[in-house]
Order: sequence, then C-alpha cells, then structure tokens
Amino acid sequence: MFAHGFSKGGLQALTNVLYHLAEHPERYLQPLRDEVEELVTRQGWTKAALRDMIKIDSFIRKSERFNGLSSLIMTRKVMNPKGFTFSNGVHLPIDSIVSVANYATHHNEVHYPDANTFDGFRFSSICEASRGFDAI
Repeated sequence: MFAHGFSKGGLQALTNVLYHLAEHPERYLQPLRDEVEELVTRQGWTKAALRDMIKIDSFIRKSERFNGLSSLIMTRKVMNPKGFTFSNGVHLPIDSIVSVANYATHHNEVHYPDANTFDGFRFSSICEASRGFDAI
C-alpha cells in the first residue's frame, strides 16, 4: 500500500487521469470544474452529488479504459479436479489459466469507435443522452 490508502494500481490510475487532464486542460478543466460547482452548490458534498458527476465519472472511466494497467486482466486458474466447461462446450482441465484481453478489447474499433483517441467525455455524452440531462 502507498500513502493515503492508494494501491499501486489506484495510484497509477490517478496519475493517468492527471496526465490526461494536463494534456488538454482547455477542453476538460472548465467543464469538470463547472460540473462540481453546480452539483455541490445544489446538493452539497453528498453521495447523490458524487453520483451525478457524470463528466468526472466519464473522464476517469475513459482514462482507465484508454490506459489500463495490464494487457491481460482477470487471470484465473482452474482449481476443480474435473476442470471447467464453458456453456459453448470448451473444456479447460485443472491448472489451466485463462485471462481477458484488456488492451485488445478496449482498443477495438468494433467496441469503441475511434478507440485510440482519448475523449474524456465519451461516456458522459452517452449517459446524458440516455438520462435526458442537459450538459452542465
């Protein structure tokens, strides 16, 4: 553990968020500040206000998606002596190791159009459209 309860992964994620913010302050700094000021003025520093900070949430999520901490995640080892059989019939014997391709999935144009371009508000635009929010 590092200072203030951050794990190495959490500290790296925070560092990446700050790098993205520093890279384009003209695009992100004022809208993020406006969102916080608006919501804290209306709701105070509450869970509800934090929940409604969709631009900040989008920015952090996009940074995590864009950078990731590893090319492979969710590594698991089959411990059952009988192995494991997926619903499609693929069988993994005991001691098999399986992972999810993090980088390949998150940088795939099929899943994320323009996947290799950082757009900190990509997810907030989707959220605002689905929830009927006006841009804050």
